[in-house]
Amino acid sequence: MGLLCLLQVLTHLPFLGLPPAGQHTWRQVAAASQARNYFEEQADFLEPHLDIRVEPGDLGLMYKEFPLLYWLTGQSYRLTGFSHYNLRLVQLAVALLVILAAYGFARQIGLPEPQARGFTFFFSTAPYFYYYAITLLPDLAALGCFLAGVALVLPGILSSKLDGRYLAGSLLLCLAVLFKATWLIFGLPLAFLYLRSFRKKPSLSLGLMALGTAGLMLGLFYLQYRHQMALYEAAPWERAQETYLTTKSFPRDWAVIQDVLRQAVGTWLFGFHINLAALPFWLYGGYLAFQKRSWSRDNGIFWSLWLLSFCIYGLLFFVSFGPDGEYYMTPLLPFNAYLIQSGYHSLVARPKAKKAVLLFLCLIPIVMVYRVVGRWNHRLQVPEELLYRAPEIEALIPDKQRVLVVGDDGQIIFLYYLHSKGVAFSRELSPSELDRYHKAGFGTLVWFEPQGRVDNLKDQLIPTGKVGRFQVYQIRWAGL
Repeated sequence: MGLLCLLQVLTHLPFLGLPPAGQHTWRQVAAASQARNYFEEQADFLEPHLDIRVEPGDLGLMYKEFPLLYWLTGQSYRLTGFSHYNLRLVQLAVALLVILAAYGFARQIGLPEPQARGFTFFFSTAPYFYYYAITLLPDLAALGCFLAGVALVLPGILSSKLDGRYLAGSLLLCLAVLFKATWLIFGLPLAFLYLRSFRKKPSLSLGLMALGTAGLMLGLFYLQYRHQMALYEAAPWERAQETYLTTKSFPRDWAVIQDVLRQAVGTWLFGFHINLAALPFWLYGGYLAFQKRSWSRDNGIFWSLWLLSFCIYGLLFFVSFGPDGEYYMTPLLPFNAYLIQSGYHSLVARPKAKKAVLLFLCLIPIVMVYRVVGRWNHRLQVPEELLYRAPEIEALIPDKQRVLVVGDDGQIIFLYYLHSKGVAFSRELSPSELDRYHKAGFGTLVWFEPQGRVDNLKDQLIPTGKVGRFQVYQIRWAGL
């Protein structure tokens, strides 16, 4: 495991100083802004502050998910001062712990030592893991908590014994649900572990343990959801529209369904969640599962229920699996690693296939890096001016003044990079809307020329400066 952790550290070294950028920049910025506001505004732990602020005195309250990672990052700034290194290093520390959790999970579900090491290797060399290992989002942490939780509760399930390890595992399962509530759906394979043990050796204590763990997970989820909805309903619409706390309806348009499936399978599954160099092992592992009908007995039932849970989850969040949807497929990572290690260990035992297998094995770390680095080198999803000249734009904005932004498709990306609070619009504002915001105390508008338009507002704006494609205006009263 030490070598796998070292591989992650060394291959990430060139990118640890990057600001939030690449796939899902808007989601990264939502995390980064909360972390910075914990540091700069001393936000309460359960009341994170976003940068979207509307009325005077607006604190930007919004609760997306359990904010532990953002809070820890914010506290780290107290030691080092603000730095994007902290965002990356906190997540890297999480990723290394997830690697250990994956290994412990593999051993506890019955994989022998060589297969458990193979499982962990294939798990941690998926391009998905490599990208999110330094991208501060809760999905990888939630997965790690769930795997570690299963690993810790399983001995107690088998022995029907409630001990410290079982309690720690239950708390980790709860933490997984708090990070990402969708892990509740994966209570199905977890329930199988309890039921299998109960059928072998009926026990009242085991039944009470199962009910207690399930009740704790559901209870904490409910309390958090009530808190989320309370802040969501109290938020102005500008901030509420940036946050999704409910599922989206399943599409009725067949063209949309086809497009989502094309992205989910052709792009994210085969190109990102399965390392292409490991694809032959994955295909062979799937073939063996059907040929030997291993999916219908013992651990195979566990993984079948895992896949069924993912299908249920996929139906509920189907639209989200579209163009930016690879992190919605996080639960497939251990399932894929299980199939890959199964195919690999069967093929490597064949003398005629051994050389080819070893070649693909050597290619896996290379493919892992190659598939991802373009996001950090070229496809940053952030204008160059914000990456390299943001202080020049900031200098044109009066200190502490809330700003309007026109041309930000990500709603919060430009505000974060400009170190400002306010409201962003992707395309345009009407004169009456601009007048309303001006009355609420907004005095500055920042326009990103390629993506928005302000020509309909020319009578209400006074140019104050330009940096590249960013134009800054002072807002004046309509008709003056």
